[in-house]
Amino acid sequence: MRADDQAADQGGDMYKTVALACLAVLLAGCAGTEAATSPAPSSPAPTSSATSTPTPVVKDATVYLPVEDDVDKAGLAVETKPIAYVIGEHTPFHLLQACGGLPSDQSVQRAAQGINYVPGGGKGAFHQLVAEYAGVTGADVVASVKQATACRKATFHDEQFAIVGDFSVPELADPQAGFCANLRPGYLVRCVLVLSHGNRATSITFEGKWSDSVKAVKALATKTAPLYVAAFDRQ
Repeated sequence: MRADDQAADQGGDMYKTVALACLAVLLAGCAGTEAATSPAPSSPAPTSSATSTPTPVVKDATVYLPVEDDVDKAGLAVETKPIAYVIGEHTPFHLLQACGGLPSDQSVQRAAQGINYVPGGGKGAFHQLVAEYAGVTGADVVASVKQATACRKATFHDEQFAIVGDFSVPELADPQAGFCANLRPGYLVRCVLVLSHGNRATSITFEGKWSDSVKAVKALATKTAPLYVAAFDRQ
């Protein structure tokens, strides 16, 4: 073989070798690029095992008012059935109205009202309100009642009465506050008893006849209070 033919063959072999090497590098680069740009397989979305909490049943505050059988046993006649108090813009709740009302009235969650009358209609009337509070205890309400009545005035049916004395019912474990007021001396007496238990409070207004004395209405309130306490302390 001539020298120039041999050199040509060697050059061709070198060209093939370089070309194959470049092709290998090119293929490796493409493979690397494909691996880098291919999206990673997505993980399956986690499944939640949490279940929704059922909405708690709202307790009806009328359960803390005396039932008709209890009222009958106490010798009282039911004038109206206990009903839930609808708290709204036009029906704000006031446990009692004395010197502008109570700040705790804004924390009432649910309330109820009931009215009982003594048989015969001439011995007096009994008005009751009961309320459950959020973030306020019944003891707090009683304390605020004592502060509110320090002005010695209370309002009943849009008429202002002068508070003429305080009273309490013996042997009650929970905090209480009681007071009596009259429109004018010897004329139209109202006695109010506020009781507490847990996160609730109740006010019972005892209305005497037009000519009943403060002493007589206070005695009636003290005698009748156990009927309301028994119902109010139900769990």
